[in-house]
Order: sequence, then C-alpha cells, then structure tokens
Amino acid sequence: MPASPRPPLRVVLVGGSTGGATVPLLPIAGALRKGNPNADLLLIGTQQGPEQQFARQAGLAYRGIRAGKLRRYFSILNLLDAVQLVLGAIDAWRLLRQFRPDAIISVGSYVSVPVVYVGRLLGIPSLIHQQDVQPGLANRLCAPVATAVTVAFPETASRFPAGKTTVAGNPIRTELLAGNGRRAFGRFGLHKTLPVVLAFGGGTGALRLNQLVAEAGLNLVKRFQVLHVTGGRQDQFRVTHPNYHSFNFLVDGMADAYAVADIVVCRAGLSSLSEIAALGKPAIVIPIPDSHQQANAAYFARQDAAVVLDERTLDRARLEQAIRELYDDADARSRLSRNVRALARPDAAEVIARQVEQLGPIHHNRKLLRVLASAVAEVRLGEPIAKHSHFKLGGPADVFVVCRAVNELTAAIRAVRRLRIPWVVLGGGANSVFPDAGYRGAVIQVRNAEFSRTGNVVKVGAGMNTGQFASRCLEAGLVGMEFIVGIYGSVGGAVRGNAGSFGREMRDIVRSCTVVTDRGRLESWTAEQLRFGYRDSRLKHTGGVVAEVECQLAAGDVAASRRRIAEYTAYKQAHQPLAVPSAGCLFKNVSLTPDDQRLRQRFAAVIKDNRLPAWALISAAG
Repeated sequence: MPASPRPPLRVVLVGGSTGGATVPLLPIAGALRKGNPNADLLLIGTQQGPEQQFARQAGLAYRGIRAGKLRRYFSILNLLDAVQLVLGAIDAWRLLRQFRPDAIISVGSYVSVPVVYVGRLLGIPSLIHQQDVQPGLANRLCAPVATAVTVAFPETASRFPAGKTTVAGNPIRTELLAGNGRRAFGRFGLHKTLPVVLAFGGGTGALRLNQLVAEAGLNLVKRFQVLHVTGGRQDQFRVTHPNYHSFNFLVDGMADAYAVADIVVCRAGLSSLSEIAALGKPAIVIPIPDSHQQANAAYFARQDAAVVLDERTLDRARLEQAIRELYDDADARSRLSRNVRALARPDAAEVIARQVEQLGPIHHNRKLLRVLASAVAEVRLGEPIAKHSHFKLGGPADVFVVCRAVNELTAAIRAVRRLRIPWVVLGGGANSVFPDAGYRGAVIQVRNAEFSRTGNVVKVGAGMNTGQFASRCLEAGLVGMEFIVGIYGSVGGAVRGNAGSFGREMRDIVRSCTVVTDRGRLESWTAEQLRFGYRDSRLKHTGGVVAEVECQLAAGDVAASRRRIAEYTAYKQAHQPLAVPSAGCLFKNVSLTPDDQRLRQRFAAVIKDNRLPAWALISAAG
C-alpha cells in the first residue's frame, strides 16, 4: 500500500565563472526534467559570471554566491580569495538549508567547492562530472566527499575512486542536434554556392582566437563564408564583407550554424569538442596554451578526430592555410567526421541524470535510517525482495524494514509518511510481484507473530504465517480455521483479501482488527467496519495495514479438524500446481448483473449464487 508519492525531485546544479563550466549542466537539467516533469532545479553560480544568462535562457532558477578562485601558483590574491571562499561557504550553507535539495551536481569550477563540501556536512549527496581529460583542481578537491563521479573519457576514470566512478561521456544540448541547413541560409543570409566556416571561442570569447579568425577572414571571404561567434566581442572584431557574419552570441541559431558549417574552428573546451563529436563535424581545434585544453586536444589528435594547431606558433596565414587544406581534402574531412563521431556519447546527459535521480533516494533513505534507528530493530539496505516473494521475483529494495512488533510498524509508517518516501507493505509475499529493478523506496514487511487466547477468541499478529496460525489454534484446542491451510501468505494478507476456500472465508472468523491507518494511527475496526466482500475488504480501498487480528473460533474435535485439513490438502495437491510458485486463484469469478442474460443462458449449468466461474469463460475462450 504505497503512500502519497515523493514530492518533486529537488536538485542543485552548480558551476560557473565560464561557459564551459555551466553549459553541460543545461542538458543534464533537460534530462532531469524529462524523467521528472515537476523537478525543482536551482543553478548556483558566481555573482559575476555568464552562468546567470545561461540559467535565464534555460528557464532555471538562479542564485549567485561569493567564490574565491583556486590558483595553483602564489599570488597575493589568494589571501583575498580565501576570505571569499569562506563567505561562499556561508552563502552555500544558507542556500542549501533553504532549498533542501535531494542532490547536488557539479561540473567543476571553483564555485562548486564550497557547495559540495557544505552539502556533505548537511548530508546531501553529490555527483561531480569531470569533462576534461585532465581532472581540474575543483573536482580533485571535491572527489573525496562526492557520492558519485562521472567522467567523459575512459582514460580519466582511473584518476578517481573506482567504486563510485562511471564513464558517461559529456552532455550536450539536444537542441543542437536539430539544426537545419536550409533554414540557416535564410537566417544568416548565406549563398548556397560557397562553403561555410563556423568559428567561436566559447561563452566569453577568446581574444587571440577572435583576432586570428578576423585577420584570416579578410582573405577567407573570397572563397568561404564565415560565421564568427565572438562571445560578446563583436565590436572588437568586425570584417565588413557580405561573406563575413559576426555575432556576440548564437543561442537559438547555434544549431543551424552547426548544421550549415563545412568546417568548425574552436577552442578545445570539452563542451565544444563534445558538440562537434555529436554532430560529426570536421574541426580545427586551437587549445588555450598551458591549460587543461591541451590535454583534450591531444586526446582528439591521437584519435585522428580533429586538426590541432598550437596558438603559440599560429598566425593568420597558417590558420587560413589550414582551413583551405582541410576543405580541399574531402577524404580528410570525411575521416575526421567519422572518427570524431565515434567519440560521441549522445546519451551522456541521460546517463548522468539517472545517476543523480538515484542520489535522491539515498538522501531520503539516510534520513529514514536515522529516524528508524531507535524505533525498529531490523532495517536493511538493498535487500533482494525475491527472498521474501513466493514467486521468487523482485530486485533490491532501497530500504527493507522488518517490523516484528506493532510499535515498530507504526513507527515505520509514520517515518515514511513524514519524509514522504514511497512505501509498500509486504506480508508473506504470496500475492506480490516486484520488478527486477527493485523498489525505489521503503518496503515494510509485517512480521509480528504474537499469539494469545482468551476463551474461544485468539489474538494473532498479522505477520504470522497462515499455516502456523492454524497449527497454533489446533494446539489450543480450537477449530474452525481449517479452510486457511494451503492458502499461502500471512494472516494480515488473508484478512485484507478475505481469503477463503471450501466454502468459508476470513470474514467467518474475524471479530476485529487493529489497523495502522495510512496516517500512522492505531485504530480498531470491527468485522462490519472491514466491509468484507468476495476476496475483498475495506483495506484494499481506503488504506490501512493490519497489525493484529482477533478471531472467534470454537472449542471442538481437534482430531476431526486435522482429518478435514488432510482432506483439503489432498484435494489441493490433486488439483493445484503446488510444486511451482503460485498465488492461488489468479482469476476471479464474475458476478452477473440483470443485463447479462446471454451469459446466463449459455452458462446456466455452472452458474451458482449469481456468479459465473472464471474457468468456464477461460474454457469457452479456448
């Protein structure tokens, strides 16, 4: 009986100071929203970087915090930034306490360090994603306290803890895959007879790259059309020619620009490289000297997936020559396109999003474990449900709670309700089937098996096995429960489904039940209040978990009762497949209405008490 579903997934995405440390978060946000349409997402970045603009364009809530830059060299600014780092941690503490996320995801940058560490102090799980081949300082600092790590390249995985690292690829904006070359001609005013070179330097532009593109463009425009995205530096780099088109940024139009481009010229940031890989674009890559981009570019060069040029020795003429040579060599362009596409992981955002989604239950389950620690003696993580199912089916439960007393059952139900964790109650497992993927939430197993007698009335824990219940009654000299032998499951489950056979049902012996309502309250329900029906009861429709059952039996001939049980058992062995897992009667007889005259005529010989046996319908259907 699951409670109300968990509230929308709440995730903090943290990154910033550059576009490269923000852009990968956007497709991850999209993938999270796809799987969780009501997900509550918050992007945390710096107070001055371009990430606020990215957040606005993606429809993400945004909050900026103070952040100190992490430098690997001595600088007097390190002292000032140490103060900023502390202030950023204070900002992060306030934001995380206010937003209360289920998980944090970071793609690096110095603003992520205080957020991930403060999250760890607050018990919030985090995932860090390493884009570049060479791990950045921020991710190296965060890795020890992160719950999970994803990396873009297999060779990077060995630099992080093996037990929590997954090779996922690098996410790209899915809208970039929807570009239209025909639309691009009209959008940018292009000629269909001239090839197109797309050049850009990242979210904030790149001064030297922009200079080289603008200088080379003076000659390139005689043979090529140039789309130059300057990253906000359009006024500085402008070539007046109808074949040269410059832009500060291309947000909506970037997909069309990629689609129409014959050659791409860009930096070696992983976001740019991942985009050209997904699109299979032949590219000339110019990494920032003495930076992590050189390792990225070297990796692509080893895979023969891009032409790599060294900015330190590069001039206008060399860049122009490289563009001409690459365009003139159709085989080279085809080879680069094929090889770079082989490096793409188009499902990277979905892979990372799934990992983040799994962190949410971890966060909730940690809370649940803390709440249950003093109330329930037996709590297991990742318990295979198949061990408790008569069908032997079901993967692991996030949390498996075994309740051997009524007070444990009430504590468990109150806890999952308060934390709004999905939950389900399991009795003997006779009528329960769980997926191989398991259950994302808490499985509460009722195992209380107390037994007491007052006269001819017995009180039994709902977790007692039905066969054991019959045996205990006979030992106490009480008869009347013979029909329950061979009905697998627990007493509580038998009450809930009004189990029965050989003409008798649970409603014939139940006086009352102690029920834990779906609000976690203990109530006593009489047999009338249980509203028993054919294999039905109020418990199936209005919630409530049976904790204890009072049954009215009779003192009688125990030997005769045992003989009846032996007869019933022999009949079932002859007519039912007891050697294989079964839930008993899987098909319900049909209660006929006055309008069912055709059925009454056709099956008149087998209709009894206004019910048409299911076997007759199955037989008639062949």
